Amino acid sequence: MSKICIANRKETIIIESENVAYVEADGNYVHVTCLFDKKFHLNYSISEFLSILTSHVSGNTSFLRIDRSLVVNANFITRIIPYKRTLLLSDGQTWTCRLELPQKTLKRLCDQLNQKFASNNKKDALEDKHTLSND
Repeated sequence: MSKICIANRKETIIIESENVAYVEADGNYVHVTCLFDKKFHLNYSISEFLSILTSHVSGNTSFLRIDRSLVVNANFITRIIPYKRTLLLSDGQTWTCRLELPQKTLKRLCDQLNQKFASNNKKDALEDKHTLSND
């Protein structure tokens, strides 16, 4: 796992980037929520923190900025229910989190995920085709 070291005003915090579930902006601050509801209030803008975060993650962790003030780790998304304005995040075992968001935001997230999965499926198909042609 990739760890990031964040210097805050009064302390230095070490966070495992893959455990970051979502990040909410609050002016020039961010509220970072990790697995098991570990929360941090940091003196960074959401853009600054997202830049730090994405430069320290492994290849299969992806963070999606779905709103001006919200970034979500796509690996924890388990359900999107736009008509109930609900986004469910889970580690698949013991930790779950429910976020209430505007329907527009959830629809935008669905579009982002569809694009992400469509491009991943195209890459997989190209790799399969390349593998078959080499056999």
